[in-house]
Amino acid sequence: VSLLRFGLLLVNQLVGGLTASTSSIAFVLMLELTTSSYRSRVGNLALACFACGAALATCFAYFTRHWEQLLWAITVFIGVSLPYAFFMAESPLY
Repeated sequence: VSLLRFGLLLVNQLVGGLTASTSSIAFVLMLELTTSSYRSRVGNLALACFACGAALATCFAYFTRHWEQLLWAITVFIGVSLPYAFFMAESPLY
């Protein structure tokens, strides 16, 4: 049972490492969909969304009350948004 939990935790940490790719996908997409005159507004919006994401992770922590359940809640949240990476067009800017 302990080895199974360790294996699941290892998979969870691997999937949790995909957080960086998910946030960079969102940032690049925000920059791609705007013109150069609105880039500063988009950057500020991205910063505000990052702060809201931190608050969302805090809410997950409050409701789960256990670190393993928190990891799985965040992993499921990332897993729902990750398939979008396959539909994002390649960027000539980045």
